[in-house]
Amino acid sequence: MTLEAFAQAHSLPPCWLELRRRCEDVVRRPDFWYRTDLRQQASDLAIKASNILEMTLSETARQEKRSS
Repeated sequence: MTLEAFAQAHSLPPCWLELRRRCEDVVRRPDFWYRTDLRQQASDLAIKASNILEMTLSETARQEKRSS
């Protein structure tokens, strides 16, 4: 499943997809493992994306619970 398909399937906001793409761009760099600043940047982006994912999925679960 692509990131785009995952985002659409879970109704994630466009900012989640942008954060994931930026994170992937950073970790694909050949010097990623040798540069602390790049590892930190990727970590920061991943944490932000993870927080958005968690909030979105939690909200979806709450709405489904209310509906049942």
